[in-house]
Amino acid sequence: AKNPDSAAATKLLTNAKAQQDVLADAIYQQMFGDGTVYGIEQPNALYAAFSLIRAGYKADDYFNKMYKKAASQLQELKDKGTVTDNGEEKDFDTLVGGYSEFAYAKIVLFVTAMGKDATDIRGFNLIEAMAKKSNYANTVADMLDATMLLAFDSGNYTLPEGENYYTREELVAKIAGNVDETIAGSIEWDSIDDAVMAVQPLAPYTESASVEKACQKVIRFAGKMQDTQGYL
Repeated sequence: AKNPDSAAATKLLTNAKAQQDVLADAIYQQMFGDGTVYGIEQPNALYAAFSLIRAGYKADDYFNKMYKKAASQLQELKDKGTVTDNGEEKDFDTLVGGYSEFAYAKIVLFVTAMGKDATDIRGFNLIEAMAKKSNYANTVADMLDATMLLAFDSGNYTLPEGENYYTREELVAKIAGNVDETIAGSIEWDSIDDAVMAVQPLAPYTESASVEKACQKVIRFAGKMQDTQGYL
């Protein structure tokens, strides 16, 4: 709620945690209940696994199998530039279904949540690949900058230097600079969550006046959309 008293706030948080646990189990059963072990050919499955791991969901044996498959595929990419998938040789973009711009970030988030170093997954440097501007030459994707920044910061990774690579500063500036368009998109799509998600990765950068201003815009926007119980 906008102005909860302490007891109400505690109750809301307790209920939210209980709901999170129920939702996490539902997501696990829906995504992974049949026992299929996914790798980098299904970035959204890795993203779901990342979310569950960060939420404290316990399925270590299964997640370890996913990591081993993903690591093996990345080693194949490093060694020969393709991955054998259902008897076909596929490059990275083909393997992940043409959405490599998000795939790198989702893989990084997963392997980092697993406690691994994304700069060296059996010799494959995911951070270098994700930072390389040439991988995004023809990309126009909502939430791309925010997802990339979140992934870079998930392990406080050192980014490669040079004009061919993105910097954190560039990503932060783009996210903050596009906040008005982001809010407009949230209104158009009736999805307040989009605007909030877009500025989440900016939290460590609010010492910058422009970043703080962008975040406050979204906070005020979300606040105006709340009802008296705090729901959007």
